[in-house]
Amino acid sequence: MPNPDTLGTDAIVRVLEDTLLVERGSIRLDQVLAELEAWDSMGIVAFVGEVDGHWSIRLSVDEILVCETVTDLIACITRAGEA
Repeated sequence: MPNPDTLGTDAIVRVLEDTLLVERGSIRLDQVLAELEAWDSMGIVAFVGEVDGHWSIRLSVDEILVCETVTDLIACITRAGEA
């Protein structure tokens, strides 16, 4: 099992699932974020806070809003973590 604190696809998806209070394994990489019931303004703000808390990556809500899929979201976080 990967270290949950290591930035990577599995860890980001796990944090997303935990933040949105959905069952582990229920979010797919090709899933459209807008189709997730809890992916609303509160869910987005909570997720931004979790990303900052786990990896000290500060994202703006605007950066998140341009992401259409979970894969887009992972790429955005990964790019920000490399900066």
